[in-house]
Amino acid sequence: MKDLNEAIERQETIESIYARAGVYEAQNDSQKASADYRRATELAPRSVFETLAQANAKQKVQQLSKRVPCGSMASSGTCL
Repeated sequence: MKDLNEAIERQETIESIYARAGVYEAQNDSQKASADYRRATELAPRSVFETLAQANAKQKVQQLSKRVPCGSMASSGTCL
């Protein structure tokens, strides 16, 4: 993660931000993952690979926005 953050600081790319968002998502940090996925959708793609990563980021933003935090509603069956 340290190397990834350093790479993003040097040159922010859609692919690197998307990769970091995936790490955050795997760590169950949906807020940081969502923020990075959104950031990846804001940048202009410079290659076909970045275009693909951006399309995937848009899907992830939609998926994460549909998740309902459990909180006190855990027993109602609305949690994901």
